[in-house]
Amino acid sequence: NGSWYMRGALLDRYGAPQAPIQSLVTTLPGWIEYLGVAAAPNGYVGLSWQQVQSRQVNGRWEYNYNVYFAILNSSGAIVLAPANLTNNGLWGDSATVGVPRFFDVQIAASGDNRFLVAWYQDLETEDYWLEDIYYAVFSSVGGVVKPTTQFSVDGNTDVSWARYPRLSSLTGNRFLLAYFSGWTEGIRTAIVDSAGNLASGPRSLTSNWEYPRAVAQMSNGSILTVWDSWRDGKNGLRYALLRDSNFDVLAG
Repeated sequence: NGSWYMRGALLDRYGAPQAPIQSLVTTLPGWIEYLGVAAAPNGYVGLSWQQVQSRQVNGRWEYNYNVYFAILNSSGAIVLAPANLTNNGLWGDSATVGVPRFFDVQIAASGDNRFLVAWYQDLETEDYWLEDIYYAVFSSVGGVVKPTTQFSVDGNTDVSWARYPRLSSLTGNRFLLAYFSGWTEGIRTAIVDSAGNLASGPRSLTSNWEYPRAVAQMSNGSILTVWDSWRDGKNGLRYALLRDSNFDVLAG
């Protein structure tokens, strides 16, 4: 019937079910994508995803995009029912002017039990495309710490051409945000604290039209960043280990 369902089950460390499978979301018709999961130290689990509804009008398919967030406790019970973070009511396709679409939804949990959700918005205007990253921060029980906010540090370099966010939790109740900036033609990195404030950066890491794929903090505190690379006619992956304090490259 064209429906997509998001269902989950609580397992123990051996993979044995601890609770019945439950449905969290149903979208009819349409689909769910970019599902992310992050566990806070207190055992609460944040979920984030892209939810798209579809319909056919006069033989033409139209779509409605939104970003959702929910929280479960350590028993699998719903703490925060799915909440719409973008509240977009507009329909269209990729060529429709003024209708936003949302992609690459990411989530991470901080040491003080807060969740940061980030994504990028794609919007066509009469003159050009607007692409920028948005984010929001919540407590482990769903309280709004930082409402949905546009990540616009420098209007001349970042806003309107930032996409492909990747997140990692850091020590000290912080988050690392890595993303592609079209204006600097490469990857930039920034640190956001658990209140949703910019704590450091952004700083350019590459300048060769490369896109971040994964970021994580290592046990020694350094930050592993992995990205797509196209060089000498070959596609591959490159990486760097960054110093936590100032993003200096330690290796890679």
